[in-house]
Amino acid sequence: MSDVIASVTAMISEIEARFPGTATELSTFPSGAVHLVVRKGDRVLVLAYTPSADWYGVDELSAGEGLGNSYRYGAADFAGARDTLMRLLETA
Repeated sequence: MSDVIASVTAMISEIEARFPGTATELSTFPSGAVHLVVRKGDRVLVLAYTPSADWYGVDELSAGEGLGNSYRYGAADFAGARDTLMRLLETA
């Protein structure tokens, strides 16, 4: 298991403990890319890791909006992406 997948998996456990009723869906790809969808109430948040750029993206999907390839928040490391996602979840 890659470090990114291990970090995201640990974060999922933390999310589920801190925010009961939250649903998560983790997708991994042969390229090493990781995509996490977090649903809390009527909000949908996304965290993605792109290994080719060694970059994380975090965003909240608006009603009627599908998954895309651009993100409102970017981070060069997992800690920054995690902090952004957690901050968004706390306001959900």
